[in-house]
Amino acid sequence: MLNRKRKKIMGKLHTNKIPLLVLDETWCTLFPHREKNEIVLRHENRLKQLLQFQRDYSDKLQLLSNQKKELLNKILTLTSEAFGNNNIGAKSQMEQAQADVLRINAEMDELQGRIRELPEEIDSENIRLFKESMYVCYDAMMESEREVNRLTPLIDSLHRQLAEGVEQKSFHEDNYEKMRTFLVGFVGQTAVDELAQAHKEGGRGIRYWYRYFRDRAHAKGRG
Repeated sequence: MLNRKRKKIMGKLHTNKIPLLVLDETWCTLFPHREKNEIVLRHENRLKQLLQFQRDYSDKLQLLSNQKKELLNKILTLTSEAFGNNNIGAKSQMEQAQADVLRINAEMDELQGRIRELPEEIDSENIRLFKESMYVCYDAMMESEREVNRLTPLIDSLHRQLAEGVEQKSFHEDNYEKMRTFLVGFVGQTAVDELAQAHKEGGRGIRYWYRYFRDRAHAKGRG
């Protein structure tokens, strides 16, 4: 059912603006080799092959054109010698050059025919690659959407925990400073530091220090 729906949607696509995917930077970034399935790889390799054929045929056509030009110049050069001086050797060379020109013309006609056909083949293969890429993109999008849906509540929960933690940390920092200021005001900084150090070292109990600070406060009051 899903495949039928996909094919129906694909049939409605306007594909006349699709770039050559194998030369498109965005497509190459989205589809590194490890992310390509077997079908994508097959269409990609075929498209690259057709593009290589196009380059090779164009190069071959240019080479044949140059060879033909050289042969025609050779025929012109040999004409006066072959017919003006009735040179048998020149006539033989002319005949061979003319045969080579005919052979090159046939090769050029065949190449030009293939070159004319290639754009349509390239376009068709590019569209096939595009459609298969869309399937892969859609599947990847759905997987990413599932991951977003899974991670969103988790991240929201972590944000709430973080906000609560920041609030609690601020409260305790403020409370610590208030208590410390209160104690320092009564018994002094040194005594508070001694109490803190003793608490860290697991020293005398709180009742001892309560009596100690009470006596210090009373002595300070009498002074």
